[in-house]
Amino acid sequence: MSFKSGVGTLFDPKSNRTVLTDQGKATLLNDYFTSVGVKDNGKTLNTCRNIADGAELDSIDFTPEKLLKVMRNVKQNSAPGPDGCKESLLRLKGCKDMELHGRYFHLQSLD
Repeated sequence: MSFKSGVGTLFDPKSNRTVLTDQGKATLLNDYFTSVGVKDNGKTLNTCRNIADGAELDSIDFTPEKLLKVMRNVKQNSAPGPDGCKESLLRLKGCKDMELHGRYFHLQSLD
C-alpha cells in the first residue's frame, strides 16, 4: 500500500481493531510515542547559541561546482523551502543552465 500524503490504515493491538479515522490514528500514534518517549525531568533545556555579540559572516563562497554538487544531492520529493522552490527545479537533468539557476537564486535572495 502506498500513500502520497496522510497516514495509512493503522492497527490497534490493544483493541484488536483497524483504525481508520484521523482522530483514532492521532490518538493511537500519540499513545505510542508517549509510551516510548523520555519522561520530562522538569529541567529547562539550554537553547542558547554560543555566538559572540557582533559576530559577522565575512563572506560566502558559491561556485558553480559547489552548487552543482549540492543540487545533485538534494533528496527527491523533499519539501520545498520557504521560497517555495521544489527540489525538481534543483535536480534538472545535469543542471544544464547554471547561469539561469544563478540568476533565479540571486533574484530570490533580493526579495
